[in-house]
Amino acid sequence: FAGSFLYNGSGGGFASQTSTSESSRDQKDVLASLRWMYQHFLGEGEFHVISSVGGDYRLNYRKYNQTTTSPIPFSSEEVTRMFNLDANAIAGIGFGRMRDGSFVYRALRIIERLAEDGVITQPLTRNQTLLLVDRVAHVREYTTNFERFEKYLVHDIVQELERIGAIPAGSLSPFSALRIAEGFRETVEPRFFGWRVYYGFGVVQRQTLSESDQSSRQAYHDYLKNQFTMHRIGLEYGHSLSLSTHLYGDVVIDIPTRRVSTDIAASSNTSLTYQLGERVDLVGSYSFTRTVLPPFGRITGFASYRETTHTLNCGVRFFIEDQVSFNVNARLRNWRGEQNYANPTYP
Repeated sequence: FAGSFLYNGSGGGFASQTSTSESSRDQKDVLASLRWMYQHFLGEGEFHVISSVGGDYRLNYRKYNQTTTSPIPFSSEEVTRMFNLDANAIAGIGFGRMRDGSFVYRALRIIERLAEDGVITQPLTRNQTLLLVDRVAHVREYTTNFERFEKYLVHDIVQELERIGAIPAGSLSPFSALRIAEGFRETVEPRFFGWRVYYGFGVVQRQTLSESDQSSRQAYHDYLKNQFTMHRIGLEYGHSLSLSTHLYGDVVIDIPTRRVSTDIAASSNTSLTYQLGERVDLVGSYSFTRTVLPPFGRITGFASYRETTHTLNCGVRFFIEDQVSFNVNARLRNWRGEQNYANPTYP
């Protein structure tokens, strides 16, 4: 389950073009989204079924004033409001698995620290590493059952390392025990690895209300209710390039069953994360979106409005505690919008 809310408002104030003319512009945009997604694997294999229900609510508001005092006094005001509600329901099937590798990462960091201290002198076998990962994966049980869980968790990890023959019995110093505890104080984003592809088929219902009050022209009030089916194709992937570097990305393509050439929508995101320290990550990402919306303003005469956005982002993420972080980003964004005409009306 996921949700988001975005508000963007700007007022241009008065900008005098000449000594006899003044104009002002006010703009507000609101976007609220909700998503519910379900995924169920069919046995121990890679096949799984998927389903999702989502909705987007958009509000766009524009107000424009213009006043002229010479040669002929003239004043006009135009207010345009647009309300758009998109709802979709999709079901399908997929192949592949995405796994959270955060426990593997923490286990490898423990092995790395103990090797630096000289406690582990020989590389662990695959089976020994997996047994340690299994012990680290039970960290939530310790946080639930013990108020100060770290000492119990470290004690059991040391016993596990001795049991599997990774370290000699009684060889761990208090300093190395604290080094193990440090591995659980590192704050990292979930490290998903693997891949999966999926296909879904669903229905989309769109309701749009567009209205305008204009002093110089005739006001309008347009309402549109539209329903259509679509295919969804998706890909998700993740890979650890090193113990400190992780690559993750996803691609989603929505193909409607009508006007494919103009109304196909797509989104993709690729991010590369490098851990600079225990609480600092360097993050670089690229995202692409192609969104199809009803046209802003008069609906009659237009098929849809298409936005294409490319975003390049680079930033530093400082983890404070739990899920709280502070981010500093530099972003480069390229945006393009275009109307697609329909004759005579939007279907």
